Amino acid sequence: MQSNIKTGFIEKNKTLLIVIILVAGVSGALYWWGYLGFLLPNPSISLIEVNKNAEKDWQTVWEGEGMLAQEVTKCIGTNISVSFTLVNSGDIDGYVNVRLYYGDMSVDLDRYFVKGGEEVRKNLGKKVISCNIKEDNLELVYTIERS
Repeated sequence: MQSNIKTGFIEKNKTLLIVIILVAGVSGALYWWGYLGFLLPNPSISLIEVNKNAEKDWQTVWEGEGMLAQEVTKCIGTNISVSFTLVNSGDIDGYVNVRLYYGDMSVDLDRYFVKGGEEVRKNLGKKVISCNIKEDNLELVYTIERS
């Protein structure tokens, strides 16, 4: 008599059980393929302690010919460097893409990994041909990715 009760329950709720199994299976597949990634927490990474430096690079050259030649110092470019600290205040590991801009021009880009609860000091920099670069015009832009 007990087996009849169990069998009766399954037969009465067969449709409900099929729906539950299908929803669980489809949800698992969608999560595996990344379609439900918005349900996962994101890393909590911030960029602090930014130090900007733009130092002109000078070169001494000779202009003119013979006895009229004069030694002249000319700017041949600017060495740009930016140091900063990445702080992950959460428990989730993540990647940060950091891009260095001068005005509308992208000067340098790098990708960094930051473990949950850690902070790391990093640098970006390049030499550019322009001699008109000022530190105030340098900007860092960053985007965060889940690992």
